[in-house]
Amino acid sequence: MTLRSYQTRWFEVFVRREQVVYALEALAGTNSIQLELDPRFSGSLDIDHLRRKIREFDQLADSQRQWLPDASHKPTRLTGPPDKLVDPLLRRLQRWHDRLEPLLVASDELETQRYQLLALQEAAIAMGESASQLPHLGHTTELLFKRFFRCTPDQVEMVDFEGHLERTFRGEDHCFVAIACLPGQCDYIVQLLLQAGCEEVLIPPDLTERPGQQLADIGQRLDETDATLKHTQQQIEAMRNDPGIAEALANIETLSWFTQAAHQVGVKDTEFCHITGWTSEADPERLETVLSRAHVEAEVRFASPPAGATEPVTSASSWWRQPFQIFTAMSGAPSADEIDPTGLLAIVIPLLFGYMFPDTGHGLVIAIVGVLLSRYTPKARFLISCGLVSALMGIVFDDFFGYQMLNQPWQIHALDNPILVLIIPMFFGIGLLLLGLIFNGIELYWRGELRRWLMSDAAVLLLYVSLLVSLLYIQSLLVTAFALLWYIVGAVVLDGRRWLSQVAVAIGELAHSSLTLILNTISFVRVGAFALAHSGLSLVVVSLTEAVETPVLSVLLLIIGHAIVIALEGLVVFVQTTRLVLFEFFTQFLRAEGRFFQPLSSSRSPRDH
Repeated sequence: MTLRSYQTRWFEVFVRREQVVYALEALAGTNSIQLELDPRFSGSLDIDHLRRKIREFDQLADSQRQWLPDASHKPTRLTGPPDKLVDPLLRRLQRWHDRLEPLLVASDELETQRYQLLALQEAAIAMGESASQLPHLGHTTELLFKRFFRCTPDQVEMVDFEGHLERTFRGEDHCFVAIACLPGQCDYIVQLLLQAGCEEVLIPPDLTERPGQQLADIGQRLDETDATLKHTQQQIEAMRNDPGIAEALANIETLSWFTQAAHQVGVKDTEFCHITGWTSEADPERLETVLSRAHVEAEVRFASPPAGATEPVTSASSWWRQPFQIFTAMSGAPSADEIDPTGLLAIVIPLLFGYMFPDTGHGLVIAIVGVLLSRYTPKARFLISCGLVSALMGIVFDDFFGYQMLNQPWQIHALDNPILVLIIPMFFGIGLLLLGLIFNGIELYWRGELRRWLMSDAAVLLLYVSLLVSLLYIQSLLVTAFALLWYIVGAVVLDGRRWLSQVAVAIGELAHSSLTLILNTISFVRVGAFALAHSGLSLVVVSLTEAVETPVLSVLLLIIGHAIVIALEGLVVFVQTTRLVLFEFFTQFLRAEGRFFQPLSSSRSPRDH
């Protein structure tokens, strides 16, 4: 387990302008580069035209979003000036849109026609021999106004036809109403039928008038409409699976991604582009190999970064360390000459969490929740280790959902041994604080300031240890006096110009540092206090459920009670664990003066169509 952040290096890639999109995507696929514009070059690549064209493409695509192919198609190799690549894609989409639009209109019209024919077919069946009257109902003359409606029986009863000629035909599911009246006198009755929820059935003007042939004519029209509709839908489906449009969408996705990163691409001249930034790779040949496999001709080299550029740092990418990077990030990124505590947190945080939440049942529930949440966010994986340690601590404290299961002599029953439960985490805290002081010395050594640590902070470390040992052996106070003298002498040696005032300042700083360490040590008592609080809460839940005589209600109360304990106490314990790490441990050594390495992600991400 390394304690130092991994170093990043400044890289430069010279690539022809027509290959810059493909080159950038190939580099992003390594997950090892962070782009940063080199101010020593003339400026970033002009991508305004590209962005405007992509917006036009997206607006056109949005108008037919539901008919677009899915995003599973892989982009082609994009070679050529970026601002010239989007125009052919836009023209291709426009042609596809122009062909699709009339097909969709025709499909809607055929669907409506089919719906009307089905209604007319149902009417012909309901009318029986009277179906021969249907062609006459479709012919409106100057002297007689005719309309035909499909209604439910309840809807027909809602309409008063008094004073109007009407005839009703009853089918299995609907009633069909034919009305006839003088022109200009039917508006009211038509409005009543529509308000009641009836639907008008349109009768084709060329429906056959031969007796008994209307149903066959409607069936033939329906078959022809179904065939035409099927053919139209097949054409639409073929366009929906158009590989050319799928390819265009994938390429636009790549170009859209490129516009987000292209502001970090410099222009070397009219022919070449200059890609610069930081990489976690140790050898430029690795990047050259990636570009060569992508058939991109480019020159890669490691060079000196621009003046004033801050080198980002990257933590080890081990799966067991990654979930705990969120705790380090709360304080900020360690610089290149600072300890990276992420790996150590993978041990410290589960131990603190588990001790404050010692319950085998609760711990397993938390671990299961961590497994489920990690499917959606990898950051939740820290709950798995915290839950498993809680389960192990539950065995030590003999606690399973508030019940004592084993009753072994080696187990600690928290409420029976409160002093022991409070003291144990203090020793853990002492070790953690000592480790923080040692880390501070290591960092000063890395920065070439070991002499300063030996003259001041080393004396604080000795003073802290001697005071702790004096609780058992009073003779160690002699070492305490020596550490005090050491610190004062060290302060005078470091700055002896005004030694008298420097001694006073040194004593004040030493008193502040010593008091802070003592308070930080005592602060770890809260770890044991939360362990006692957990045992008390679990006992309350168990006592309440045992007092209920109804078995079903008792089980329900037990489940609800433990759910509340897990949610409430889990949140509180998480907050306290974070506080102890940030304010007691990190303050001993972590200055967080760096910035995190943020690798460029690939464009191969799902696009919401």
